[in-house]
Amino acid sequence: MDDIIFRLLDVNKQICGYCRWNIGALDPKNFYDIKPHWEYSNTCEEWHDQEITHRHKERFAGRVDKNGKLIFEGDVVEIGPVISYRGRGGYPGGWFVRKIVVFDDGAFTTCERVKRGAIMVTMYSNEILGRNMVIGAIIGNIHQDKHLLEAK
Repeated sequence: MDDIIFRLLDVNKQICGYCRWNIGALDPKNFYDIKPHWEYSNTCEEWHDQEITHRHKERFAGRVDKNGKLIFEGDVVEIGPVISYRGRGGYPGGWFVRKIVVFDDGAFTTCERVKRGAIMVTMYSNEILGRNMVIGAIIGNIHQDKHLLEAK
């Protein structure tokens, strides 16, 4: 079972910590040896019971990038390599495409910002952020790296 982990954001949408749901441990005599509870961390490595004050939560997508970092909702990641045909702006080796991780319609997927004339459009992918999707590195998130959202 995947861990239920959230990235915590403060009022200014800056990362202030992480929390995860501990389902507890079952003891047949006492029903629960450790009752289910929230655990908190500043680094996602050492967990404690002291609550971290926060305003927003972003859920862990259940995947890690090529460097082993956890991917959360709102992260900007490189997806690829995308192969395109010669003459359509591509080359045989392919390249990575920058996408935003979103939770939409009950599943994690990706979207990208595209400029259509003078209008900025958000285009959602119909691919679920699955195990077969090639993920490069996390290059930022939508709160702290707004320049990554600018369409080309």
